[in-house]
Amino acid sequence: MEGSSPPPPSHPPSPDKNDWMGCGARAFCPTVLVDKAWPSGLACFSCLKGANYNVVLMNILCMLFGLAESIWTGTAMSAFLYTLSQDSNTRVGYVEAAQGISTLLFALPVGYMADKYSASVVIACGAILSFIACGTTAFATYEGAQDQDNWRLHYYLLLGAFCLWGIVNGMINGPAQALYAASTPQGSRSKYYEILFVGWGLSSTIGPVISIILFAYYGNQWTLTRLRNVILAGLSLELLTAVCMLFFRDDCKLNEEETSAENTAEANTDSKQDGERENGNYTLLGGNDEEIGDSNTNAALDLDKPKMVRTVTEQFLNEVSYCGGLLTRRSVPYILFCSDIIIAIGSGMTVKYFPLFFKNNVNMTPIEVQAIYAVTPIAMVMFSVVGTSLKDYLGRVQTIMLARVIGVGLLLTLALLAEAGVHSKYVLVPIYVIRTGIVNCTYPLDESILMDFCPKDKRAQWKSLESVVSFGWCGSAVLGGVLGDKHGYSFTFTITAVIQGSSLALTSLLLPLVPIKESARNEAKDVKQLDEEGDLQEPLVNPVVDSDRLQNTIQ
Repeated sequence: MEGSSPPPPSHPPSPDKNDWMGCGARAFCPTVLVDKAWPSGLACFSCLKGANYNVVLMNILCMLFGLAESIWTGTAMSAFLYTLSQDSNTRVGYVEAAQGISTLLFALPVGYMADKYSASVVIACGAILSFIACGTTAFATYEGAQDQDNWRLHYYLLLGAFCLWGIVNGMINGPAQALYAASTPQGSRSKYYEILFVGWGLSSTIGPVISIILFAYYGNQWTLTRLRNVILAGLSLELLTAVCMLFFRDDCKLNEEETSAENTAEANTDSKQDGERENGNYTLLGGNDEEIGDSNTNAALDLDKPKMVRTVTEQFLNEVSYCGGLLTRRSVPYILFCSDIIIAIGSGMTVKYFPLFFKNNVNMTPIEVQAIYAVTPIAMVMFSVVGTSLKDYLGRVQTIMLARVIGVGLLLTLALLAEAGVHSKYVLVPIYVIRTGIVNCTYPLDESILMDFCPKDKRAQWKSLESVVSFGWCGSAVLGGVLGDKHGYSFTFTITAVIQGSSLALTSLLLPLVPIKESARNEAKDVKQLDEEGDLQEPLVNPVVDSDRLQNTIQ
């Protein structure tokens, strides 16, 4: 009608939050979860109430994954492949290499798809591959134990199945881990990864116990039929792991500005929506529109405990510089990546052969070897708790380096004793358990450093790039098998210790880049104190951006 005001412009409807989520979540979960939390109807324990949905699901997935893998992929599968392939360490290494190569080939495409489109859909695709891999592995092991004359066919079937397992493991360690990181608050990720690691470690202890029960029931012997029964039990649990992979949700990720529950409570959550204002690379919590907009009322920002959260921006990454600009915060993921590759190359030469070393050189029975792997995860969890506590005093990088020095020393001791003819399980086994626990206890620290210095939109790609580490692990498994067949296991252990020790040179480059105190990563209220203590190389606050207001807030 002439003279009437034009109708308001129409806005396109916001995308349904259910558009990007796993198949299971799309079918069975509500469209929007309250506060992105685990459904209260499924919260059997009080600690689950209000917990982030993806965080709870990832912990369940890791516990099931650890339980399944600890039953069939370690001692049982290594011994099965060794016996099936006519006592060949090299052929055991070929299977490991095939798994690593498949992970490597799909790492970047999987990470790119997860970052570009949907992590939960990519993870759900991994679940489908997991179902196929389970069926192929079950058929090859069952028929291989029955028809040993045709062992080559079943060996190649297992080779193909492990290519699929490589892709599945890459999706769990890549997009799933990145989605977990995006669902946890900055400044507290070491704690969340410690919880994840502890859950995986405890379930990895239960797996060997189940294997011990199965060996006791079917027979404590290294025969294909006994090993097959244990492998099939582990594969049945892999099916539950695949089901969990169908239920992840992208809409439960935290915004980069969201803080931990403790910080939010201290900053008065009731007024958070009114008080959030972007200030350069920071988000201020507390205050209202008038207080921030009016320069005469800056005193109102003088809260008891003001909070500021750093996001990983270009300014943040370039803020600290050493060696003429060659080392910046941007270098942290690259240094971690290269260091982990060196560690993986050394580990791959020995990890799959430790059960065979205890079987062939120490003459231990299946139950005795499985008892070792039942105790080892407990040691890893215990040392992980110690390491996470120790990093508050030494720093994350310093704790990682200390653990590696001790681990390399213990592995050299084990190799020298074995070369000298010491085959007592009462001497060698304790050294192995302590060394494995110490070397692997720094996982929460490694992950927290990576996620704290990696841009949010690149996390899935970096986690998928860690699959290259798996390639180094599995590729060197072939070399470890060849050396084991020609020179013995102790020689291989020595080479591993030398390679892992060389990684310390790279890790030391992180010392000036990663603050000793993890809270210095994103808590601006502590910048002055930390800078005076020498824990920071550069202040976290940028004095160029609204310096007067920021200084009043910090005071």
